Amino acid sequence: MNEEDFKKFNDLILQLASQFFVWEYLYIENQKNISAYNLRSHFWTPVLRALFDDFLLLLANIFDNKDDRILSVYKLLESTQDKNKKDSLLSEIRKHDVIIKQIITWRCNILAHKNASFVQNPDQLAKKFPIYHNDAKDLLNLLVRVIQEIAPNDGEYYKFYEEVKNHCIKDTQFILDNGLRINEQKID
Repeated sequence: MNEEDFKKFNDLILQLASQFFVWEYLYIENQKNISAYNLRSHFWTPVLRALFDDFLLLLANIFDNKDDRILSVYKLLESTQDKNKKDSLLSEIRKHDVIIKQIITWRCNILAHKNASFVQNPDQLAKKFPIYHNDAKDLLNLLVRVIQEIAPNDGEYYKFYEEVKNHCIKDTQFILDNGLRINEQKID
């Protein structure tokens, strides 16, 4: 595998992970803030929706095996020299086929293209093709595993992504506590 392609893929996963961790912390782990989000819904609704939509769109693209133009996990695995590792990872991905198809359905019907029936009634898409928090989290963890196992170097990607999560939580909590006032705390 070419190191440049690996770096591009890892950068894509970093973007996905950052969006997911911020969304997860705001929306899933801070349910106590829902009333505050509703009070400032003209800010929070588009922010939370943008985070959710973008990480789902990235997931759909990363797991799209039908378009060779897309930097997908399948394209990355094609260049893996270790056949056993490649087959094992592909087998693991296939275990998630149902949720991957549902996420791609979301991309095709509302995230990238606006299917009129779902735009007018978005709850129908969620009812027909539900996507749960843990499903998205499992796919992200699977992508980190792929990166860890096929890395052209000896990087500690599990540790790196745990640090990314911790930084996302810390920075998001700072914004929740202080707003955008940066002169009161040194930025790391």
